Amino acid sequence: MFRDLATAALIAAVTLGAVFAGGIAANRAISSPPAEQVAEEIPIKLKQLTIPVIETGGVQGYVLLQMSVVANVKSGGHTSNYIELAVTDEALKALFLKDRLALSKLTKDSLPKITDDIRKNANSKLGGDTIKEVFISSLHFLGKEELSRQQ
Repeated sequence: MFRDLATAALIAAVTLGAVFAGGIAANRAISSPPAEQVAEEIPIKLKQLTIPVIETGGVQGYVLLQMSVVANVKSGGHTSNYIELAVTDEALKALFLKDRLALSKLTKDSLPKITDDIRKNANSKLGGDTIKEVFISSLHFLGKEELSRQQ
C-alpha cells in the first residue's frame, strides 16, 4: 500500500512539474531579432487573375495569370494589399490595354520586358523603389475548345 501511494505521489509530482515548466516556457517573452537583421524585402504572392477574352460578341477564352512580387514594404509604407492592387492594375494595362494584340505576340523573350514595365509603372504609382522584382509564374490561355473538352 505504501508503494502504491509513493508511486501516485511521484506521478503527481512529475505531472505538476511538467505543467509548471510548460507554463514558464509558454509565457517567456519571445525576443525579436535586431532591427538591422529584419528582412525588409518580402515576397508577396498575388491572387490568380482570370480574364475573359471577348471578341466578335462572345467569350473566346480566358487568360490565367499568376504573379508574385518582391517588395520593400518599409520603404514605401504601403500595405501588401495596396502593392497587390498596384501591380495587378499595371499588369492588366501592360497585357491588355497597352497593346491589344500583346498576348498574340507573346514569347518567352518578351516576358522580361513586360515584368520590367510592370515593375517600373507600379513603382511610379507607389512612389520610390518599393517593388524590387516581378515574377510571372504562369500565363495560360484557355480557348473555347479547351473549356468544352474539360466539361
